[in-house]
Amino acid sequence: MHRMMRRTGKLYSLTVASSCLTVIASVLIILWNKNSSPIHLWGDIVPQGFGMASMITSTLIVGRSCKRFCIRY
Repeated sequence: MHRMMRRTGKLYSLTVASSCLTVIASVLIILWNKNSSPIHLWGDIVPQGFGMASMITSTLIVGRSCKRFCIRY
């Protein structure tokens, strides 16, 4: 993911998509009840994990690139 973001520069769209994935998964987690199946539970947790990991990674890469730009100029 890091190479794709650095090569294409499409950080904003990836960060927004990751944030949306996290929000949708969080809403699905809110809908849990004691009769929820294990497939439903895992199907809600896994996208939230991927969304958060991607969102954090993309924001850290943006922060690093900004720091490099600010130091150079």
